[in-house]
Amino acid sequence: MRKLKEGLVDDFPAVMGAYNYAKRKHDATGAIRQNSGLPYFVHPEMVAEVVATYGGTDEEIEAALLHDTLEDTDATAEELETLYGPEVAQIVEEVTNFKPEVDRLGKEQYINNELLELSDSAMLVKVADMVVNANDSPKKGQRERIVRNFKHLLEFYEDDLDPRVRRLLKALPEIERFYDLDNSEFDEPFDEFSDEPMYLVSAKNTNKEKRIFS
Repeated sequence: MRKLKEGLVDDFPAVMGAYNYAKRKHDATGAIRQNSGLPYFVHPEMVAEVVATYGGTDEEIEAALLHDTLEDTDATAEELETLYGPEVAQIVEEVTNFKPEVDRLGKEQYINNELLELSDSAMLVKVADMVVNANDSPKKGQRERIVRNFKHLLEFYEDDLDPRVRRLLKALPEIERFYDLDNSEFDEPFDEFSDEPMYLVSAKNTNKEKRIFS
């Protein structure tokens, strides 16, 4: 995949502000990705790349870039709404983990519940985030847990899931083992930039409380 700053920003110039904001916020924390040792921002950058490749709008790409800012930086929902509008802020809020509930329910049950409540836009960002984590996390058992989360999602939605998300789920080969996604509509990922198949790669192979919006 192309690095977002090197490629997709040319096609989605409106996201550059969110790109620079998210990079600045994450870089200020000094956090790194455990699996690669790269600055943490490589993760939201990759999530935004996936969202863009699977048909995301400018707002969805911005939300992907910003998706961890409320959880991991000093950004606030009010600031995101002021800078990027209520749609972007709401998507970010939807996909931000509410830590007390994660602790109470456990990560797997929390995500199972969350996936059934997300808007289509938030679902695309969340699933992109999870796919990137499945391919790029050193945490023992995380990929298997994510596959179980996706199994739960597919069993609930059956054929009603956003087609973009159905295409994206095929990025994890394990999905085919328990759910038929062979419909020709979903044979290849959505990629308006290339006729070549897209393969998701991990970063190691490449150099708050939620508010309700009315």
